[in-house]
Amino acid sequence: MELKQLRYFATIAHIGSITQAANELNIAQPALSRSVKKLETELNCSLMIRHERGIILTESGEQLLIHARQLLAQADDAKSAVASIQQLQQGKVRIGIPTMLGSYFFPPLLMAFHNRYPGLALEIVDEGSVTIRQMLSRGELDLGIIAEEESCTELTSQPILNEEMVCCMATDHPLTQFTHIHPEQFLQYEQIGFHAGFFHQRFIEQFSRQSKIAPHKIMTTNLMPLIKTVVRQGFAISILLKLVIQPEDEIAIRSFVPPESIHLHLAWHNQRYLSRANQIFRDFLLKELR
Repeated sequence: MELKQLRYFATIAHIGSITQAANELNIAQPALSRSVKKLETELNCSLMIRHERGIILTESGEQLLIHARQLLAQADDAKSAVASIQQLQQGKVRIGIPTMLGSYFFPPLLMAFHNRYPGLALEIVDEGSVTIRQMLSRGELDLGIIAEEESCTELTSQPILNEEMVCCMATDHPLTQFTHIHPEQFLQYEQIGFHAGFFHQRFIEQFSRQSKIAPHKIMTTNLMPLIKTVVRQGFAISILLKLVIQPEDEIAIRSFVPPESIHLHLAWHNQRYLSRANQIFRDFLLKELR
C-alpha cells in the first residue's frame, strides 16, 4: 500500500466521482481506476460501489478512508517537520476563528503578531466553533478557537477568554424596558442569527428547550454588519458577544437571567505535528491573553 494510492483513494472519496477525481489529480481515468482496483486486490475487499452518478464507499472503504486521512496527515506533518528550520522565514499559520471574535477581538492581536514575525503568513478561516473543532480533528486546521463544550479527547486546549452573551435590540424595542431578559422573553420576538455550527446557535437551542418555545428566526447569516443593521433598525433581535457591540452601533443590550457566558479555548490536535510557525503563534497568543 503506497501513499500515492491512499491519496488517490481519499480524493475520490472526497469528490465522489472517479472521473472528476482524475481531473483534479491530473491523471488519466483508467490509471486512477487501476490504482483503486490494485488497492482492493491488496486488501481483498471492495472499497467503493460505482454507479452512474459517481461512487459510494462500502463499509470497508469508510474504514480505510479514516486511516488514509490519518496517514496522509502524518506524511504532511513529516514534511513540515523537516522544513521547520525555514518556517520562521516563510511559514504559515492556519487558524479557525469564529466570526464575532475574528471581527472584533482578534485584529489587534493578529496585527501585533505580524509586526513581530513579518515572515509568517496568517490564514484565517471564518467558521463556527463546531465546524472548527471538526476541521481540527480532520487536520484541515492547525489551530482553532472553540467553545469549551466543543473540546474532545483528541484535542489539547487552553482557555483564552470568558465573555458574556447578551440580548441585542433596537434602542426603542419593547424589551428595553427591562433591565434583564429571560429566555422566554427573548423567544417571543423574531431573531436574526448565525448559521448552524456557531456557538450562538447553542444558546438559542438551550433557551428553546428550557422555555419549550420554538425560536422564530427570520434570517441566518455570518455577516456581522448585516446582523447589526437588522437589529438596529428593529426588524429582529439577536444574542451576541457583549464585546462586539460598540457605542456607534446604536444597539441596546441587556443581560440574560441567569447571565449567559461563553468560555473560549485555543485548541490544536494532540496527535499531529504542530509546525514551528504554529507553535510560535500559539505561545504568542496564550502569553498575550494570559
